[in-house]
Amino acid sequence: MAGFDGSVNCWIPDVPVAREDNVRVRVAQFGDGYQQRTLDGINAVNTKFALQWNNRQSDIIEAMVAFFVAQKGESFNYYEQQTQTMWRVVCDNWRISWDIRRRHFTGFVSTPLYYGTLSAEFVRMYGVTA
Repeated sequence: MAGFDGSVNCWIPDVPVAREDNVRVRVAQFGDGYQQRTLDGINAVNTKFALQWNNRQSDIIEAMVAFFVAQKGESFNYYEQQTQTMWRVVCDNWRISWDIRRRHFTGFVSTPLYYGTLSAEFVRMYGVTA
């Protein structure tokens, strides 16, 4: 099965790729402005990717969505081209917008071809995931 590990060119997201990192900390605030801060767990860095695949044919978009559905919340590999890093991620939400409809002629028969944009958020996972 194809995946987002960089092995299928049409599954590589378009640029710009947005990546958001933040550190989870626990903060104890004291009255005189003093703070005591500690990391919230051993894997305290959250990483999210906002990705888009623009102007893809409907069969490619449907294959990617079928992959998300088949994962059923399980993690999978995502290869970030810009940093050449393999991440373990999950995708719990995505959005499709159908942008273009073209006519495709096979002989004298005209069938519509749909092109759309798939937007998804990948969230980094640590350790063993479902």
